[in-house]
Amino acid sequence: MIKIQEFKRINLFKDMPDNLLEIIGAEAQISIFSTKKQLFKENDIVDNFYMLLMGQISMEVKLSSKITVTLETIQSGSCFGLSSLVPKAKVFSSAICQEPCEIITLPGQRMMQLFQDNNEFGYEIMLRLARSYKQKMNNRIKMIMTILDENPELKNQADDLKSLTLSIF
Repeated sequence: MIKIQEFKRINLFKDMPDNLLEIIGAEAQISIFSTKKQLFKENDIVDNFYMLLMGQISMEVKLSSKITVTLETIQSGSCFGLSSLVPKAKVFSSAICQEPCEIITLPGQRMMQLFQDNNEFGYEIMLRLARSYKQKMNNRIKMIMTILDENPELKNQADDLKSLTLSIF
């Protein structure tokens, strides 16, 4: 059983009612991972939903044997592994610990069962995840647009990218 106070360190759960946190606290576990530990890699089917208590994770995509791009650096208090909530969904990046990490984990299938068993819990989590995901996508769109603005030769090859990305969200 994980204490409610641990979940309050996670942004997704900060102002969530204690009775809902008790639901997930009874099911989750805390694990410690070392620096450079790869939690999952590109094209994996991820089993766990991760809640980072302490440490830093980089989400990376390998473009070639010599080029790796960091899409995002995940800080303490953040969640990742959203694909674990979608059956058989593959991830498009690798998750690598940049320093020792303390992470709350919960199998995605079990989390989905908790959503079905307690609709209020499921609604609260999915609403918060949707908001978080939207913000993350907006940040990635801004990053892409900045890269295109700074590299006009790329921008000319991606005429429809701006209208496409802005219309998605």
